[in-house]
Amino acid sequence: MMRIKVDGVYDSRTLKLLTEIGIDHQSFDFRPTSFNFLQEHHLLEILQDHHSQLSHYYLHYEGDPDFVVEKMLTEIRALEQRGVIESVDNILLEFSDQRSASFFTQFSWQYILHYYHGMNLVDYLQSGNFSGLVLPLSILRSYYQSGTLHSFVKNFYQTLRTSGVADSFQLILLADWDSDIMPSIIDYFDFDLISLQINSKVESCYRNVSLGDLAKQCSYFSSL
Repeated sequence: MMRIKVDGVYDSRTLKLLTEIGIDHQSFDFRPTSFNFLQEHHLLEILQDHHSQLSHYYLHYEGDPDFVVEKMLTEIRALEQRGVIESVDNILLEFSDQRSASFFTQFSWQYILHYYHGMNLVDYLQSGNFSGLVLPLSILRSYYQSGTLHSFVKNFYQTLRTSGVADSFQLILLADWDSDIMPSIIDYFDFDLISLQINSKVESCYRNVSLGDLAKQCSYFSSL
């Protein structure tokens, strides 16, 4: 059974449903070009009303200057200091841009990264607070089709072993609701989560999640 991380949550009703059906990994998208873009004050409202220590929340950024990220973290720390939320330990940063490890570590906050072709994992694994990696199914499929998947997997796990990553390090598969999850690809990996983004396949119209469709899809992927 594979645990699910739902990306691009933009309203309380969706978050409430995910919590009710046991989906406790939820990501909020702060990328301005994303259809699921969420303004920071809306996240703060959601956390004040629905924060749970049993869930894991991810704040997804790409290309933002460091002060934008730091401002959000300052606001979240303030919620903890005021007792609005119990702890910030279950809130992680998520990045999908190509920057040096020093950019991500400056926040002194747990973070996950999205893998890109040619990524030098060693630099990030040797830095502090790097707690997970998102592997896009599209990239893995391209390696499979080119006959390079086996060598990639061998080098990947050798890098993880030599870097001595913590047992808590998360390996996450990024897919879509209608993706063909080929055993010949994913059986090479020990994935902790499958990451699925809210889009038109689980919406009744623009930015209006069909809760029934979302629950049905989550049930299907949970059974894999």
